[in-house]
Amino acid sequence: MTGAILTAIGKTKLASATSENQLEITHVAVGDGNGSYPVLTENMVALANEVWRGTASTPIHDTQAPNTLMFESAIPPDVGGFTIREIAVFDRSGAMIAIGHVDPAQQKPLPKQSTGINMTVRITIALANAADTNLILQTEMVEWQAGKGLEQEWPEEPVTHVSRRKLLTAFGMAGAALAAGSILRGSLTAYGKEGLSVADSVYGGSNDKSEIPPGIAKKLELITHNELAGRDMAGAHPASAILDSSGVSQQQVNDCNRCVDSISDMLAIISPQNGMRVAVKGYHSPDIFIELNPYKGGGNFIWDATSTSTANNGTVFQVSGMATGRWIRLDCSEVTVEMFGSKGDGVYDDRPSFQAAINYLHGRGGGELVVPKPIVEYRWKSYDATDSACLVIPAPTRSIYLDPISIRGTANLTSIKVDLGTGVTIEAAILLKGGGLYKKFENLSVWGGATKTTPNCNYVLKGSDTYYPNMAIRQCQFYVANKDCVRLATFVTLLEQLQTAYSPRGIVIAGPGINNSGVCTSVTLNSCYALEHTEFGYWFGESTYMTFNSCAADHIINNTGNGVVAYPYYIDIARGVALNGCGAEGSTRIMKVRVAQGLNINGFMTLSIGNATTPPDHLIRIDGGSSTTISGLWNHNKLGATYVLSLGNLFSAESVTILDQSIFATEVTYSSNWRFENPIRFILNDFSKKTQDNTLTNTGNATTNTTNLVNLTRLAYDTELVHDVIIRLPSGDYEINGTVFLCNSKTRGIGRVRLIGHADGTSRIVFSGNGGISFGIPNQLSSVDFTVENVEFYLGPAINISNKGVLFYKANVAFTNAKITSDNGARQYYSAGQATLTLDNNSRITTPLYGSIEVAYSYKATAAPTNSTKLPAGTIFKASDPNATRIGWINTADNGANWLPMVVT
Repeated sequence: MTGAILTAIGKTKLASATSENQLEITHVAVGDGNGSYPVLTENMVALANEVWRGTASTPIHDTQAPNTLMFESAIPPDVGGFTIREIAVFDRSGAMIAIGHVDPAQQKPLPKQSTGINMTVRITIALANAADTNLILQTEMVEWQAGKGLEQEWPEEPVTHVSRRKLLTAFGMAGAALAAGSILRGSLTAYGKEGLSVADSVYGGSNDKSEIPPGIAKKLELITHNELAGRDMAGAHPASAILDSSGVSQQQVNDCNRCVDSISDMLAIISPQNGMRVAVKGYHSPDIFIELNPYKGGGNFIWDATSTSTANNGTVFQVSGMATGRWIRLDCSEVTVEMFGSKGDGVYDDRPSFQAAINYLHGRGGGELVVPKPIVEYRWKSYDATDSACLVIPAPTRSIYLDPISIRGTANLTSIKVDLGTGVTIEAAILLKGGGLYKKFENLSVWGGATKTTPNCNYVLKGSDTYYPNMAIRQCQFYVANKDCVRLATFVTLLEQLQTAYSPRGIVIAGPGINNSGVCTSVTLNSCYALEHTEFGYWFGESTYMTFNSCAADHIINNTGNGVVAYPYYIDIARGVALNGCGAEGSTRIMKVRVAQGLNINGFMTLSIGNATTPPDHLIRIDGGSSTTISGLWNHNKLGATYVLSLGNLFSAESVTILDQSIFATEVTYSSNWRFENPIRFILNDFSKKTQDNTLTNTGNATTNTTNLVNLTRLAYDTELVHDVIIRLPSGDYEINGTVFLCNSKTRGIGRVRLIGHADGTSRIVFSGNGGISFGIPNQLSSVDFTVENVEFYLGPAINISNKGVLFYKANVAFTNAKITSDNGARQYYSAGQATLTLDNNSRITTPLYGSIEVAYSYKATAAPTNSTKLPAGTIFKASDPNATRIGWINTADNGANWLPMVVT
């Protein structure tokens, strides 16, 4: 015997129990504690590691401790091979009421040479007072002497009072006689009086035959213990010949407790009596497959002679030809597909039994359907023609908040395959109808076809006629479909270790409206996996508050020729969506988002993405939106792509931010939008890492000089400048004959591009041919500033007549002791009109401007300054300036003698 503690659930249920609504203990379970004794707490809801469970006895009262109850259960001889360290009792709902240790631990060996031992396990529960024992349901009064502990075979010398009628019914005539004389091995004793008949001993009274109820033969009174013990059993009366006053034979009484092999054997019983009970070993008779794992789906049944309930071939059975009377399954606390006839042998059509089980659960208000580990696998070889699906989960009958149905496999990925043959296509393997909350799928592997190349279903799991909120799918595989493996309209849903494969699209979450319209929200994906899809691994419609954690998509390549561009990840609208620690392998691209309004891609690894032969134009495509951040993107063994990131022109703001060096500016392409010329920002991607300070050497060759200068300016290309890029010129003339852009369209940041002349003050860039220096990019606002220090730009005689040499675009340029000059004082430099040029008082421009420019300096007056007046920098003339009507002045002569008016507009 072992003591136990009440769990918190047990205490709550006991506290709410009354004499009219008693707590019913139905099962005893034992466990091995995972190799050690677990610490017992009232918050426990299950054993540490359950190894066996059986039906509990009626409560047994300890005569020496009135406030305690004991429950027993017998472990069959053919069960064993484990050590018992923990024991618990459960009520009809499956809640654990009490748990205790078995100390010392007991071994339950496996049978040897086809024999084994019975082991009776017992748990003792101490209640607050003796009155509380009346709150636990008991069908009869049983008392034991206390203190026996865990025992094998039969307890030692107990004293027991059992129902006399039950004793006779259970043991039959000879059994009652044995029990009456305490012949059984120290186990069960029904007290009899010496000299009385068996019937008198069991039913009380004297020799009055009128007290023997129907079903007990008259001649029973003639057989006493001493007579039976000493006679030849060959001369005993057969049970069929022993009749009571109503004509019922002892055989019929014995038949009330029969054991048969299969359901068909039970249905073959001729003229069952009302109340007759039958133990059925298994739903089907043994065959070559059941021998490997025999007798599944059996149970205890009772014949209800008045029942006209609809037979469902699982919990209610009708005998052919009998309109009235049904076999009723007694224990339906756990509903399995085997109770409705599934075999799982890889040959039998198990679909009808699955559907019958679902219909039964639906009819009783929901519940969990348990799918035990099959011998081979379950096959669905038929379908519901009305709904075009193998398994239909109907709409809730009361409300969407009630009647939830769950399906759980007991094995890791319990295998189910649709096998309808070639040329047959249906809508779904599993079809959800009418909405409803809290649907769950766990430990299932469902294929929409017998092989990955023979799909019978457009969808494996489909629930998109309306919303299905609060779903949970854990450790499931949904494989093989013509369209989508999983198609759900849902919100507040958890997908965990869900795998899809062998279809155009894997996991599809979108609204139930036309063209997938409608918002889906609060969906979390943990460690999900999409494999070998030809279009999309994950396809999500309008999505809000969603998270992908440690998800993967591999081998998403479209080789069907249908023109669909394949992506492992696709999100139509991403609002508050995060991808954390996800990845993709062996695919052409990575992701596409049509509209991003709060998208975070953090820690994303790819392997062998792209195509070396025909590189895709991008790996990630974001068409538009207003806020996206990307960090921790690692493309390992990239096979080939023109750009990593491609941005469309639908952005309403500068919305894409690269937080680190995951994506270089050279790996991005974009289109300007109505607000930003460049809608992407690189926070840390600075090629310079620190200030880059480089000095040019005059090679004496204009072409080589041009190339060397271009190479240094490229330090500022495609980057977010955090520090300056400095290019130092040699002393004397440095001739160039090609145009040099000091930045490109992707240059930006707080760093500057600086041209610095030699300290001797003689540095001069001489332009010949098409030589030129460009500050900024045509038609684009520059996002970096420039400085020119101690340098003269000289438009020499060898420059092409149409070449402007010094080009100012939409840029801010500061001259410090710098000049623009020409050989004849007439050659023009160029400005697009939106450049801002700041001159210090030692800077001059002595050649005319082609275009317009904004010049910053502080002197302004209606009269020309004197030759000695210097021009301090700092003031910008604009039309909005209060002094805009005044005349500005600019000196075009080295000697300061040629002041020309500049009208500010």
